[in-house]
Amino acid sequence: MDIPSAASSSALEASPDPRATKLHDLVSHTAPATCLHISQKSGRVLASGSEDRKVHLWTIGNPNPALTLTGLPTTVESVTIDWPEEIVVAGGSNGMVKLWDLENAKVIRTLTGHKGPVTTVEFHPFGEFFASGSADAAVKIWDVRKKGCIHTYAEHEGTVDSLKISPDGRWIATGSRDGRVKIWDMTAGKLLATPLDEPGVQVAKVIFNPVEFMLASISSDQRIRFYDLETFSLISASEPIGSNPGSLQFHTEGRHIFVSSTKGLQVWSSEPTLFQDQVNVNWDGISDMKVLENGKLIAASKHQTIISVWGVHYEKLAPFGARPGSISRLEPDRPLLPQISGANPMDRARSLQQTEAFDPSTQVQAYQQSSTSQIFKRGFGDEKASADAPSSYIPPSKEPPNRREKKQGSATPWLKDGSDDATASSTSDVELLENAEKGHMQLLASLRQRLDAIRAARPSFFQPRNLSAASMFEDGVSPEGNLRACVETLVAMSPPVGPSVWVDLLRVWNLKPTLFSLDVAAMLLPELNEILFSIHEDHIIAACTTIRILARSFGTIITDALRSSKLGASGLDFAREEREQRSLASLQGFRDVQMTLTDLRRSPGRVGATVKDTLHELQGILT
Repeated sequence: MDIPSAASSSALEASPDPRATKLHDLVSHTAPATCLHISQKSGRVLASGSEDRKVHLWTIGNPNPALTLTGLPTTVESVTIDWPEEIVVAGGSNGMVKLWDLENAKVIRTLTGHKGPVTTVEFHPFGEFFASGSADAAVKIWDVRKKGCIHTYAEHEGTVDSLKISPDGRWIATGSRDGRVKIWDMTAGKLLATPLDEPGVQVAKVIFNPVEFMLASISSDQRIRFYDLETFSLISASEPIGSNPGSLQFHTEGRHIFVSSTKGLQVWSSEPTLFQDQVNVNWDGISDMKVLENGKLIAASKHQTIISVWGVHYEKLAPFGARPGSISRLEPDRPLLPQISGANPMDRARSLQQTEAFDPSTQVQAYQQSSTSQIFKRGFGDEKASADAPSSYIPPSKEPPNRREKKQGSATPWLKDGSDDATASSTSDVELLENAEKGHMQLLASLRQRLDAIRAARPSFFQPRNLSAASMFEDGVSPEGNLRACVETLVAMSPPVGPSVWVDLLRVWNLKPTLFSLDVAAMLLPELNEILFSIHEDHIIAACTTIRILARSFGTIITDALRSSKLGASGLDFAREEREQRSLASLQGFRDVQMTLTDLRRSPGRVGATVKDTLHELQGILT
């Protein structure tokens, strides 16, 4: 196996390999960059995290950030972008995870649960789920919409540095510093296999083959390993690549794999495991790569506060079109990336999805706005989302194969039998009409579910209670209706009711503040906190109105009850103890609401003004 020596690598570094080109340097962070991610859908959006606690979004081809996201109170340790390029997830060194909606550039989720730095994050290819790995050796699966952790895998004994979700969305592979590669079934929430168990060899990267039923990893011993996912056994391992590994990426056809290192880019075949070619380039700190379909590869590296974007013509490498080690000059009329222009950062970002790339010979480009592509267009929080499956269910999009397909033909084990990628892209007029009809039916189904939920809760509101007028207020029953029973019915519904149902009812309840009680406040505040994550302004404003009513009505009661509990009282008073428990639950609810509102306080327009008024109202309770 002819792998270039260190001496030949040094010689080539002195004379740069023209097959690799530095496209430009990006300088915006005020502290060292810590993590990078290239979007998998278009390969045109780059996310970077830094010790300055910021996440920058870049359109590749533009030296200025398209968007800056803030909210993490500590160093950003990991970052990723979802497939539609609508949501960014970042993990912090304090174990916190934050999600941002890119269209509105605001925090939509703050998740806690990890006990160490969040070292890696990865979105599920279908549905609103993502996975995170941490220095606490745990892997967590999160439901974005329901704002919660639905699975925790705690079988590793060291920092989880890499994780990937299979193309069909059913399995997740994790690599850790404990020397183990583990494969989990996400739908069942259980461990399937540990195909690598070599303590002392830290696993740096894992990745699924997009075509074959195969997994690859690279470790601190500089070896690439390939695993059969039918038998969960090791197929083969490469010779050491000769330098510290950076990133790992399969070619789109699945027969070859690219591995970056401190000395350049290598190409290996998977079966048999053979070295094919190498590009020698001084790009220390490669964090992510994206293989494009036009014979090009994009890579991103970091060094201190400088982020560099690189391009490689892998079509010039063996076995794709050149003999091993041959160097041919790039044609000047074949730019690596397209030219993009535009008037402002968001317009530049929205133009990416339909572009090819920009000319590497120029470092500062003029940008052109595109109205046909909006990669930052949000779909999160759609009204029909309330009809989705329960949050603990991760839907498999495709059935796994019974065997690992061989390379002959175009069979793809990650896809259902009979699926054809070539025909899937063409859409007839009949199909367009069918899709439009399906959309209308989904909307009608969502509206029916809202109506059904309100009808189901209505009888409990008028449930008779034989209580005195004095006890009605304490028990959450107004002479005008039994609101506590109504809220209990809504909270207990399965699947959970969506924010639209709550807002429909809040608008009515807000007209009669006497309906609310301390008991209702304790039950309602978690739901109000969830509504604050909606992308609809009227939802947030309705929730804030209710929060202010609850704060005015029960703020004094809560503070007095908790103050008296600290002073202590003689004798047994069950009513006082119940009041204290309700006060504590309500106080925690107000604290959670305050945290969410703090993330929203910079929102523009009516939402920003309403949020600030609500935060001011909460000061009397929480100070």
